[in-house]
Amino acid sequence: MDIGYNSTYLTPVSATIGPAGQQAGKNVASNIVSPGLFRVGVFSSSNLSPIGNGIVAYVTFEISCDAPFVTYGLSNTPSAATPEGVDVPTDGSDGSIKVVEESTSTTTTSVITTTTIQPTTTTSVITSTTTSVQPTTTTIPSTTTSVSTTTIPQEADLLVSLGVNKTLVRRGDLLTYTITVKNFGPNTATNVVVNDVLPDSTTFYRAQSNKGRFTTPPQDQNGTVTWYVGDMPANDQQNAQLTVTVIIKGKSTITNIAKVKSGNPDPNEDNNTASIKVTVWSGTSGGGKKK
Repeated sequence: MDIGYNSTYLTPVSATIGPAGQQAGKNVASNIVSPGLFRVGVFSSSNLSPIGNGIVAYVTFEISCDAPFVTYGLSNTPSAATPEGVDVPTDGSDGSIKVVEESTSTTTTSVITTTTIQPTTTTSVITSTTTSVQPTTTTIPSTTTSVSTTTIPQEADLLVSLGVNKTLVRRGDLLTYTITVKNFGPNTATNVVVNDVLPDSTTFYRAQSNKGRFTTPPQDQNGTVTWYVGDMPANDQQNAQLTVTVIIKGKSTITNIAKVKSGNPDPNEDNNTASIKVTVWSGTSGGGKKK
């Protein structure tokens, strides 16, 4: 609240909290805004309770009386009194205090007048300010590095060879070939397979080995014998026996051929094929098949 006063004759002294303001848990602060204008504020930093009816605050002025019948104006002042409790008359229109008694001394006297501020309703408005912080996205450039991978072939040098149990046969004889496969490395040979296409002058009788498995034509029929050896480490050697029946008559020659391959590159393919020849005499074997 701002209180206007005659700065020539009035001087603000203090502002104190009144009963109603004290009951509401309020405090009071004051300052001289400018000569002739005194500002009084009632506040509370934590208590927002409203102020009830009654005296909110007291404002004290010092009045210098150096002439009789001088009017000391106090605007916004509903009532006032001297320290001795004597009411000071005011007019109803502007609330000014009029001193009606004459000074009896040439010495300046001070009359203390208290102005009562009527209760007011204080509304505390709490303003909440929300600051929105937008997320910051930092894009880091991606770098793609291409790495060329060169696969070194795992070479395996395979050799196949053929042996036979007899070099002269007649019609009806059993002829046994020995197929030998060796891996000279330097790596393991995977999925090693041997194919032997039987000569037209023979039919299949049997096949056996300590490693792998066979596919064959039916017994006493011609066709291809396949030996699935499997994987062979470097320096490994495997053998198989293939027995056939000679069916040709008269003087002739039987040539048998075997071929080997694997899932690895072979640096020397010249030793992947083997062949052997057997001479057929005229006539028929007298003893027949020997098992």
